[in-house]
Amino acid sequence: MALRRLSALASQIKRRSLALPMRYAHRLPPSPLTSDDNENDFICKYEAYFNRGEIDGWEVRRALDQLHGMDLVPDPRIINAALKACRRINDYALAVRCLESVRFKCADK
Repeated sequence: MALRRLSALASQIKRRSLALPMRYAHRLPPSPLTSDDNENDFICKYEAYFNRGEIDGWEVRRALDQLHGMDLVPDPRIINAALKACRRINDYALAVRCLESVRFKCADK
């Protein structure tokens, strides 16, 4: 009996914690990339995304996380734009993380 109550309570907590409130869902910025882009469009979209004047630290982190999750090493133009964005928002630690992720992706090549 107690085990059933405990499992029901655990499932309720899990459902509540996984649901994103709708009032925050509209604030997430759109992805700068769609799946049907060629390489040059891909590079230009990320460059434009990082070169926006109103970009903040969270958006830079999000784009860098997307890049790191892809099976590719970012083009030097993208890396340059990301480092300039880090400089504009005055975030040295984020610039170091950007370079570390590139080093991790390149390995010993």
